[in-house]
Amino acid sequence: MKDSVRIVVAGDHSSGKTSLIKTLISEEFDDQVPPTLPVVVIPPEVVPERVHVSIVDTPSRPADKALLEAELQKADVVVLVYDVSQKDALQRVRSHWLNEFERLRMDVPVILVGNKMDLRGGSAENPSHSLESEIMPIMNEYKNLETCIEASSKQLFNVAEVFYFAQKAVLHPTAPVYDVKEHRLKPLAVAALKRIFRLCDTDRDGKLNDTELNEFQYKCFNVHLRNEELVGVKNVVRENTRSGLDSDGNLTVDGFLYLHTLFIIKGRAETCWTVFRRFGYNDDLRLNPTEVLPELRRQPDQSVELTDRGLTFLESIFRLGDTDRDNALSPSELVEVFSPVPPDVSFHLYIGAESDGNVRVTGTQYPVLTKVNTKGYLELDSFLSAWCQRFIADPEHALLNLIYIGYDGEALSAIRITKRRRRERRATISSRSVLHACVFGPIGAGKTSFLRGFVGRPFSENIAPTKGRLAAAASLKIALPKSGDSLEPRLLTRTLILTEISDHVVDGFLASEREIESCDAAVLLYDVTDASSFGYVARLYGALKTIRPDLNCMIVACKQDLPSVEQEWPDSPSKFCGEEGLSTPQRISFREGAPTNIYPSVAMLCLKPMGSVSMNVERNKTGRFLRYAAGTVLLGVAVGCSYWASKKIYRMIKEGKMTGPSA
Repeated sequence: MKDSVRIVVAGDHSSGKTSLIKTLISEEFDDQVPPTLPVVVIPPEVVPERVHVSIVDTPSRPADKALLEAELQKADVVVLVYDVSQKDALQRVRSHWLNEFERLRMDVPVILVGNKMDLRGGSAENPSHSLESEIMPIMNEYKNLETCIEASSKQLFNVAEVFYFAQKAVLHPTAPVYDVKEHRLKPLAVAALKRIFRLCDTDRDGKLNDTELNEFQYKCFNVHLRNEELVGVKNVVRENTRSGLDSDGNLTVDGFLYLHTLFIIKGRAETCWTVFRRFGYNDDLRLNPTEVLPELRRQPDQSVELTDRGLTFLESIFRLGDTDRDNALSPSELVEVFSPVPPDVSFHLYIGAESDGNVRVTGTQYPVLTKVNTKGYLELDSFLSAWCQRFIADPEHALLNLIYIGYDGEALSAIRITKRRRRERRATISSRSVLHACVFGPIGAGKTSFLRGFVGRPFSENIAPTKGRLAAAASLKIALPKSGDSLEPRLLTRTLILTEISDHVVDGFLASEREIESCDAAVLLYDVTDASSFGYVARLYGALKTIRPDLNCMIVACKQDLPSVEQEWPDSPSKFCGEEGLSTPQRISFREGAPTNIYPSVAMLCLKPMGSVSMNVERNKTGRFLRYAAGTVLLGVAVGCSYWASKKIYRMIKEGKMTGPSA
């Protein structure tokens, strides 16, 4: 909440704006007032909200227009005064003042005050006309018009209320919360209230029982509801919204939203803001990331994983969102799961989505393919796997989403930071529960099909090339080799994340230490029907191993169902892999069905904590020159030119210049 409020009083000459201020200060009416008053400062000790309040009078002469505009630009709220005894005064409000505010691009609340009620006829207590009929068309037209009120300085009527409403418009604004034209709460207010509802729904049954409702009341207002008050609240909800209570009389989210709508309608926006602020929301109805997110200190080779507590919470959210109890989330249910998250923060549109090859998705907001049921819905395992991918790609953003959807514990209790790889050098297998492999290859090699096959998506000839990144996430059972007296292989369940790094973003990937260190393994695909395909892979392999020699790699030959051609590379793929200490390329085809046996091999590669650098000193000339060329370019990284160096590597890969001496 703001710690100061600057109220600027404007209006036509003789509208009574100066009298309003003077009457507020002296609590009596004076016929003799100066043209303008100096700035009036009200100390926080006498303001209920304990904020500094400044009231600024403004001149009306055309010669003082520059001064008026300067003051308006500094206003937190404008009190616009007009003389109700003047026939055309209200029309001038619309034709002059409100247009002027729009010209100045002012985005502050405006309190419209019809002054001098005593001169119009009738009395303050018994006005002779309906204010609402005249004002509502103006309010509907001008979105910043917060409140309209009639007053009389001479009769001391509504003078204090004018400035109270002005303060309230700044400290407890209606505009961010309620759409006056549509007569409903705005989306961000609904999102915030849904999160608050989830936090108060401690048993995760989708409703607030009497105990939970009372705990909410006490948390926000430090007082419990008496039984008669509780009954009264429920009766109001029951009479005004059909779905506000369940059959047992418990408050639903619809009823919770209705109550806060009612507060706004009755002019009690401060009640809503008390609730928002008690639950950590700022004036923009967002959580402040610096206040809710802990600092995740980690090295580039460390990743962030969900703890059992974090996974248990997500499972409870899944069950809560599964309203039809079919053990899967439909698209509409998935949207509702993420409904408490502001649209610019949420990643729900990407979970389970197909890649759109015509849209380049940047940053960490890229699609995640998951396994879906026959209806195309997301089951629990896929829901959790998608979350695991988000924590690999952008843990801060994922954790913020977790908090928004209702995680109410200490943020760090939901996650853990893995060990550094070098600390696991001597381990048999990695201790990580989420494994991450990056998938590379030239355009058309089959990278997207490789990811789609992993999550059971059917093969398609019409998949557009990925222009940014694409991920696939699923849990996988991995059979470890037999050990000791065991007759059966030991089975591990791990979440495997595959991230496609397209040709469009591979240069940025090579430039980022954190990204290249995030990989537990690299899978390089080449197309057996394209003579230049393996050359791309071999050169990229050299660049990867120069930057990170311990990176576990696998080379895969795709499209084995089609006639293969001789690759334009000095060595055959099998010979190259042998000399580099790699397994012979596995040959796969997605037209013949997903080669499910390859994915456990990728997972096993990820489970090796550190890759081994081949000790074969008799490398052929091609290999030696390849490493020398890549190493020479990467010298730029050592002197702080990582971006330039990675761009040069990428350019050489694309142009085919990183070849053997014969080239």
